[in-house]
Amino acid sequence: MMLFATVAYILGVQGATFVIHLPLNNTLQRVDVDNSSDEELSTARLAFEQRWNRSNELRTTLASLVSLTLIVLALKQ
Repeated sequence: MMLFATVAYILGVQGATFVIHLPLNNTLQRVDVDNSSDEELSTARLAFEQRWNRSNELRTTLASLVSLTLIVLALKQ
């Protein structure tokens, strides 16, 4: 169980952060909000939002499962 929790956390939580979230955040940070039209901002948001939200849901779910697993393991001792 501890091995499952460790692998799930490293791959699912940290992996998603490094592979998906950081590149998306870096791309979003390059958007010139002050000098972009509403259409350009909307396009930037559409390119970012769905993928970020989907991977964040996965990351949150896995982190919760890992936490629950660790709590169960701690209570068994």
